[in-house]
Amino acid sequence: MTVDYFDIKIEDAIRSIPGSTKLAVCYAAAGLAHPFCGPANFTRSPLTGEVNFLSAQPSNAGMEQMKGVDVGVRYDFDLGERRASFDWNTTYLKEYVITPFLGAAPIEFDGHVGGGNGGYPHWRSNASFSAPGS
Repeated sequence: MTVDYFDIKIEDAIRSIPGSTKLAVCYAAAGLAHPFCGPANFTRSPLTGEVNFLSAQPSNAGMEQMKGVDVGVRYDFDLGERRASFDWNTTYLKEYVITPFLGAAPIEFDGHVGGGNGGYPHWRSNASFSAPGS
């Protein structure tokens, strides 16, 4: 049997931020002072002034925090003439929060499934039993 507690914090996590989000954050920043306002994130046509480039390249921009507990049990035993095995693993995800970039509102993923970001239920479990034949 194993029981593992995890408390993970990743600063400067690599995140892909959509160009349209970067542009919106830039325009909402006082004096267009946010780092997203630089030419690495978007440029304008010198002729029309229209935005002609939006970057969505992954960058070290975010933070991820995750806390929870993993529990695992494996039990091997004789079942008549066969060797049987039971394996059970469960995870309790207490917290999974992502801050996509400096100044952004944190996004809570724990307890949510879907939305294009995968599934992060609070409880997840898997069990198997085997008793191979001769």
